[in-house]
Amino acid sequence: MAPSISGRKIMLKPQIPLWVRATAFVREHLSFIALAGLLLWSLWGWPAPDTATGATKIIVNLLGLAMPLAVVWLVISTFMRTTTFDYLGYFGKLVYDIVLLVIVFQLVCRFFAQVQGEINGVIDGALRDPELAISAVVSFYLVTFVYRLCIRNSKIQTQHIEYGRFSAPLRRSEASLKLTAIHECGHALVYALQNTHPEFMRVAITRETRGTVLRLGYMESNVALDGRASRDQLYWRMLLALGGSAAELAVYGKQFEGSQEDMRSWGEQADRYLQNGFGNVLLIDDGKDESLRHNIAAFNTLHAEQITIINQFMRDNVTLLTDMAAELRHTGVLDKPAIEAYLQRVTIGAGVPTFVITN
Repeated sequence: MAPSISGRKIMLKPQIPLWVRATAFVREHLSFIALAGLLLWSLWGWPAPDTATGATKIIVNLLGLAMPLAVVWLVISTFMRTTTFDYLGYFGKLVYDIVLLVIVFQLVCRFFAQVQGEINGVIDGALRDPELAISAVVSFYLVTFVYRLCIRNSKIQTQHIEYGRFSAPLRRSEASLKLTAIHECGHALVYALQNTHPEFMRVAITRETRGTVLRLGYMESNVALDGRASRDQLYWRMLLALGGSAAELAVYGKQFEGSQEDMRSWGEQADRYLQNGFGNVLLIDDGKDESLRHNIAAFNTLHAEQITIINQFMRDNVTLLTDMAAELRHTGVLDKPAIEAYLQRVTIGAGVPTFVITN
């Protein structure tokens, strides 16, 4: 029996063989070890960067100027990505990245010095005949453009066949518009859980293209999303993000794809909520499995709690939701007075919280 303290069993940590730990270290840092080995090998056979001449010397000098800027960028970007106060981990990762950057820089410069004859020949040839060089560059980009265009068309055609619709991808069907109206009105009804409403609100059905993504509707307001949000504001914003998908479930009995932006927004607000200690406390992201499992469980617990709330809210207001969506489908746009007319008719059950939002 393992010894115990305060009734808690302490599991004796098994001794891991040295060869197992060594192979695990090699697998984790394989790219770093490979680059370091390549650098050591290049030190024996490749010329130093300061032996470069001609155009290659100019390239090496420009890389030398870019090196300090890259280090500064690494310091700033690594700090911005750090969401905890694990300074030891921060400096360790920073040193690792800087050493890796120096190794890559040395390898690139030594490689350029190794093949400087070919580089100088290409650049000198381009300087002697600039028209030929420009023609070669333009031809390369044209071939690349045509290739990507063909690949894109091939992917689009394959996707249409898979879903049984070989028609234009931007066609608006009545079913999709009704679904969009339900989804957006679900977001709008969540504003009833606030004690005050924004000065500007609008829900609309439209068609906006974002690259190859079709946006059929939106709910917008002038709610501030700054860094001074209260606990109630963060919790309400998460419910707002889940409102559209919950509305689909209440009306259709199932949910549909298309809520990627909503889930991204929910994840951002949930991260702020938990990082500020408003729910289950997040552990420091130290790369350990225990910390990862704990943090995932914290997010899942919060998500399950809010799914229960928002699903109940939409079920209690499913008739109001369908009436609002029908008007939106008929008019195309609902402004603040029209939205508030529906918000005043909302039913808020015992298990659904309300939120006091103050400036």
